[in-house]
Amino acid sequence: MGRAQVAVARSILVAAYWMLKRDEPYHDLGADWHSRRNDEAHTRRLIAQLEHLGHTVIIDPAALALTSPAACPVVGYSRVCVRHGCSRS
Repeated sequence: MGRAQVAVARSILVAAYWMLKRDEPYHDLGADWHSRRNDEAHTRRLIAQLEHLGHTVIIDPAALALTSPAACPVVGYSRVCVRHGCSRS
């Protein structure tokens, strides 16, 4: 049995274990699950790094849709942009 086959068998066993343990049917996470997971994990890591450096981080995902292209390039954050000196209401 090759390494790839062992990896696939392991992932099937892990999925079966959790379905049996939680007594739930299988549900597909979707084709874009891996990219969504990576984006969320990346965001969590960046926030943790900034907080470790002593910053307070406030994420406002709704602000991404409301910003104009001429606005500050640092989108998604409220209050004052320290680097560019712009403020957001």
